[in-house]
Amino acid sequence: MKPFMMDIGSGNSLAVNQLVVILHPNSAPARRMRLQAKQASRLLDATGGKTTKSLVITASNHLILSNQDPETLTQAFNEILGLSSKPPMDDEELD
Repeated sequence: MKPFMMDIGSGNSLAVNQLVVILHPNSAPARRMRLQAKQASRLLDATGGKTTKSLVITASNHLILSNQDPETLTQAFNEILGLSSKPPMDDEELD
């Protein structure tokens, strides 16, 4: 079975079944993870020279830098899986 691929920016793609988490890159823990991944040769830069807007962690424990917003990546992931990216409605909205 061929895996579904997701665009992560600058013409790069990721197999959807390898996606573990999408993070904002500006928190202190995210910066530490980025440094540790670089030191362990697990850092992949998929930004195409643009600003890093999200960090993608894969099932193989690689960290990918993306120039796409986390929200954009999440929406693309949900579309591939056929999920809604909108939050569920409250009971009040149903009335």
